[in-house]
Amino acid sequence: MFVCFISTVSLGIINGSFSEDILFLRQLILDGQWDDVIDFVQPLKTIDSFDAKHFIYIVLKYQFLELLCLKTEAQIENDLSVEQIVK
Repeated sequence: MFVCFISTVSLGIINGSFSEDILFLRQLILDGQWDDVIDFVQPLKTIDSFDAKHFIYIVLKYQFLELLCLKTEAQIENDLSVEQIVK
């Protein structure tokens, strides 16, 4: 799902046929606003066909990977902690 949204941006297809809500969600994802992404999809938990646990797992996985990259980058540059970078 993330790949579909992100690839449309990289291909120059700005809005495609997606609704404003999906475009907003895509922007949250692209900006790395992971907590806001999870908050935004909370109302979808009531829909049976929406696998909220899996979606949240994916979001948290990407958040974790982003923090790992930041930590690695910081250690290479000047040994800053993740907490200092995230602030």
